[in-house]
Amino acid sequence: MEALKPTERTRLRRYPKRGSFDRDVLYSIIDRALVCHVAFVADGSPFVLPTLHVRIGDSLFVHGSTKNHMLASAIAGGDICVTLTHIDGLVLARSAFHHSVNYRSAVVLGRAGLVTDPARKSATLLALVDHVAPGRSTETRAPAPDELDATMMIELPIDEASAKIRDDGVLDSEPDYALPHWAGIIPLRLTAGTPIPDQRLDPSIAMPRHVSEYRPPDSRASGRAHDGAVFERQVDEFVISTDAARLDLGVIHGFLATSYWAEGIPRETVARAIANSLCFGIYDGTRQVGFARVVSDYATFAYIADVFVIESYRGRGLSKALMAAVMSHPHLQGFRRWLLGTKDAHGLYSKFGFDSPLYPDRQMERADPDIYRRAPASAAK
Repeated sequence: MEALKPTERTRLRRYPKRGSFDRDVLYSIIDRALVCHVAFVADGSPFVLPTLHVRIGDSLFVHGSTKNHMLASAIAGGDICVTLTHIDGLVLARSAFHHSVNYRSAVVLGRAGLVTDPARKSATLLALVDHVAPGRSTETRAPAPDELDATMMIELPIDEASAKIRDDGVLDSEPDYALPHWAGIIPLRLTAGTPIPDQRLDPSIAMPRHVSEYRPPDSRASGRAHDGAVFERQVDEFVISTDAARLDLGVIHGFLATSYWAEGIPRETVARAIANSLCFGIYDGTRQVGFARVVSDYATFAYIADVFVIESYRGRGLSKALMAAVMSHPHLQGFRRWLLGTKDAHGLYSKFGFDSPLYPDRQMERADPDIYRRAPASAAK
């Protein structure tokens, strides 16, 4: 895909190394955002308003009422500016001056045109619905003619645009590194809560998968784990990864629903468990062949659940490699207690310190009750 050419309006003057004119990078930022902000001038005054959007091909689409002041101004002849921003983490430095954020942002400039063809307008509106909730357009009523007439859709070609990304650590002044202040990054991400049915919903209507398994666009595409970054290990020809975007819910549910510990578990329950866990998958190319998930407070305790390798891939050391990856994850260190349940894999887990069976036939524990007494005073603060 051919990169965009910088213009005087999009040329990056501050920290240009953080900039990009690559369309793939730009489109990734656009597609993973739920909200954009549109800047325009109306009656001599500047305005910036938030709205929903969708990208189709090399164009950005925004919709609203035919009485929408922003859209009316946008098609009146003047340029508009659309910005999209993801805040990925708070960067806390030793000095107030060097505090920052890690982010991904995009700016699109240009003159918008009006979408007038009813069929194209309808298709674009459905695409916008699917951008917000993939699969929703097939389980909802399409726009009626009068609704299309009441809706304005504008199209902004992505011809003049740039992206800028900060994905870095603390950048203090050299003398400040000796200061006795904590410094680091607090990762941030958007998550979905439990769906709340409408009060007038017919109770016989089942919750569709695009609702029960919903993930926001950014986590849907990037697969960010709880630590804010994907963690991966190569094991021969296999990859062990926490990239949630690679997880195959069909494989995971298919195995668990026939397992001795979760027989008959509903698919939506598995999806909810995955969404609220740090998940590890084993992949042979694009095929998922193993899985484990960790439930943790990321400070003192962790529970390992749903560990499996599909039968045709057993005997290759993958279960041991999977456990090694779990136990080496940088955000799963220094815990006082680990728990897991098993009926037939005590030998595997004992290799990783799980040598204290709570109930010999099922549960095992790895405990270090003295860990805080051994920790340096500075670490305990």
